[in-house]
Amino acid sequence: MSRTWAVIVLAGVALTACGGESGTPSGTPSSAPTTGSTATVPTTAPTPSAPPSTPEATPKDAATIAKALDLGKVHVWTAETDPNKLLGRPGSYTSAATVIDKRVACSDPARPDTACGARVEVFETPAVAKKRSAYIQGILEGGGVLGTEYHTVVGSTLLRVTGELTPKQAGVYAAKFKSVSG
Repeated sequence: MSRTWAVIVLAGVALTACGGESGTPSGTPSSAPTTGSTATVPTTAPTPSAPPSTPEATPKDAATIAKALDLGKVHVWTAETDPNKLLGRPGSYTSAATVIDKRVACSDPARPDTACGARVEVFETPAVAKKRSAYIQGILEGGGVLGTEYHTVVGSTLLRVTGELTPKQAGVYAAKFKSVSG
């Protein structure tokens, strides 16, 4: 329990210190990461951040974000069930969930991968989320047998959407993701 609070507090501090980052989905599935960012300059003096116990200061986990997307059944991963064996490991995501989209074929609904719809991964910092996106897009470069994905990064959260969906369908994911992640 104390480890969970420590992670929440550290993530909240990292989000406050780093500010929000946002990515945009590309018009077509691409191997280039789509993690552009915009800087926001405050026009008034910043107010002190809320203590970690308030909902505004508590970072959302992948399951909460994936369920808020309301685009399909959500499968929540644990450190024991994560197929990548990265959940909770140093330098990796702190939570992960997969959205099973009925518009695409899912070979294993009991252990759905990103090809089943979309995957939400939450990291400790925005930099780590961007690094993960770039790493995956590098592997998928050129499409081929591994497929393609649309990526959107908001703060320390990465949304990965299967390239089996159209750009318009992936855009719906990105728009909803930005509205529930911010």
